[in-house]
Amino acid sequence: MKLSFLSVLFFLSLLAMALSCKKDRDVHPTEEWFTDPTNLPQPPQGCKIVKTTYKTLMLAGDQRPGVETITLEDGRKVKVGTIATTTYSYDQQGRLVEEHQHLLKGHYNLQRYSYSSTALKRYKEYTGEGSKGQLQGPFTEEKEFPLNTQGRVSIGIDLAVPLKYDEEGYVILTGIEDNTSDLGRYTYIDGNMTLFQYELLRYTNLPEVRTYAYTYNLSRLNLPTIYNFQGKESKNLPVQKKWASQYSRDFEDGPLYQINYQYFYNRQGFVKRRIKHGKALNPQWLIEEDPYGIGVTDYEYQCP
Repeated sequence: MKLSFLSVLFFLSLLAMALSCKKDRDVHPTEEWFTDPTNLPQPPQGCKIVKTTYKTLMLAGDQRPGVETITLEDGRKVKVGTIATTTYSYDQQGRLVEEHQHLLKGHYNLQRYSYSSTALKRYKEYTGEGSKGQLQGPFTEEKEFPLNTQGRVSIGIDLAVPLKYDEEGYVILTGIEDNTSDLGRYTYIDGNMTLFQYELLRYTNLPEVRTYAYTYNLSRLNLPTIYNFQGKESKNLPVQKKWASQYSRDFEDGPLYQINYQYFYNRQGFVKRRIKHGKALNPQWLIEEDPYGIGVTDYEYQCP
C-alpha cells in the first residue's frame, strides 16, 4: 500500500511538471508553420485577408481569450492574449465594403464603405466606455471622402490631411507644401517605401524632422492590401522599421525607436502570423506602436 501511494505521488508530480512545461511552450497551430520561407511558394494572386486576430502582452490580472506564450526574435518568451478580432468583406472589384472589429467586454467598431466614381462614403458604428467602465453606445457617424481618378481618397480617412499620389498609386505626400502644416514625404525604391520623412512645425523657422526607415525581405511579397482606397502598399514584406529625429526640442539628433518583424508561413506560402517587437533606442522615448512594444497578428485568407 505504501509503495502504491508513493507511486501515485510520483506520477502526479510528473504530470504537474509536464503541464507546467506545456504552459511555457509556444502554442502550435493546427497546421504546420515555418519561419524560413526560402523553399516555400509565393501565395496565389488575388487572395484577400478576411480575418485578423490581434494579440498583445498579457499583464497581471488580465482576463482575455486566446492566451499563449510566444518567443520573440531575441529569444525572450512572453504571454499574449487577444484584444481584437476583425473581419473584412469586399465587393467584386476587390474593394473593402465592411470592416467589423470585435473588442473585449462587448465593445466593437463597425465600418461600411460604399463607392461612386467620385466619392467614398463611410458609415461608422462603435461603442464607448463610461467613467465606471460601463458599455456605452452604439454611436454612429457618416462621412464622405472625395476620390481621385485612380479611386484613391484625396483626404486622409483618419487624419484629415491632403494626400498626393504618383502615377502608380503610391502616396508620395501628405499635407500641403506651404509651410503652414506638418508635411510627410515618401520615398520608394523598386515598389517599396524605404523612407517616410515627417516635418513637424513647432512655431520655429526650423521644423523637427522625424524619419522612418524601412528594410524588406525582397524575396517575399507583401500581405494583400486591405485599404486599396488609401494607395498601394509596399511590394515586399518589411522586416525592420527605424525611427529617428532631427532638430527636436525634446531629443538629441539620432535614432529613437526600432521595430523588428517576424513572420510565420504555412505550406502554401501565406503569412499566417506576424510578430512586431519594438524597443526604444533613446531612453527618453516612451511611445510604442503596440502596447508595451509587442503586437501579434494572425491572418486568414479567401482566394478566388
